[in-house]
Amino acid sequence: YIGSTASGDIPVGNTNGIVISASDNNQIGFEMDNGGNLISGYEEKGISIPDSSSGTRVTGNQIGTQADGLSALPNRIGIEIVSGAHDNSIGGTGEAKGNLISGQYLTALHAGIVLRPDAGPGNQVLGNLIGVKKDLSGLLPNYYGIVVNADNQVIGSANPADYQNLIGGSNFENAAGIYVHGIVDQSNSSVEGNIIQNNRIGAMATGEMFPNYIGIYLYEDVKSTQIKGNLVGGNAFAGIRLNQGPHNNTISANYVGISASNDVLPNYNGIVIKQSDTNFVRNNVVS
Repeated sequence: YIGSTASGDIPVGNTNGIVISASDNNQIGFEMDNGGNLISGYEEKGISIPDSSSGTRVTGNQIGTQADGLSALPNRIGIEIVSGAHDNSIGGTGEAKGNLISGQYLTALHAGIVLRPDAGPGNQVLGNLIGVKKDLSGLLPNYYGIVVNADNQVIGSANPADYQNLIGGSNFENAAGIYVHGIVDQSNSSVEGNIIQNNRIGAMATGEMFPNYIGIYLYEDVKSTQIKGNLVGGNAFAGIRLNQGPHNNTISANYVGISASNDVLPNYNGIVIKQSDTNFVRNNVVS
């Protein structure tokens, strides 16, 4: 246990938990309940990957929760990738390789995962439980689930048969499960080239709902984002929202408010585009 007592429910952490600096091909954790770490209770980051580190694999850990995975023991940020770190992976394509990243909820400066403006390209977030309880019995929120403020990042696997991220619980006003150009404590003038694919955002295909306020939120100067193949349901304000400047983004082949098997998973609004030009909405199922 990193940042807590051996009982897994009392914080003893200081500033940051694990920092992988200027180092390549390291692994944090292994599988959920088999070699994973409990990384909770830190004033800043549970895990930070800076200084052009690459090839880090973060798998099978519980981050921001107590040992039972049902209660919060928050870090401010669960996992941060920053300062040129590139081609790292958070989670994996199988269920056991995913992390439980929940409980970072106390203020708008809290988030499950943050990809900073100066993060390098090619980082991937795959197959995690974010903002929910370990047993999927309810929400264990992060204020923001994933904040993407860097270019050329990948949220979700290209193969829809792989285990998918489940992102819920960010049901605070204007918060989001995935917030692109979301300002946690840094900002960037422009964000481009990100892929958000084959995630479960606010709901599962079997009908359970884990609402965010907004499922996917693109804000200000965001461009060339691909939002494709996602299930987006149960969100309190909007499934997908583009606001105040996103342009040349593509929203395609998503199920919004309904599953592929026709289970109704209502968002208050399906897709909302405001003050945002030259975006493309194609081949979606919206209910």
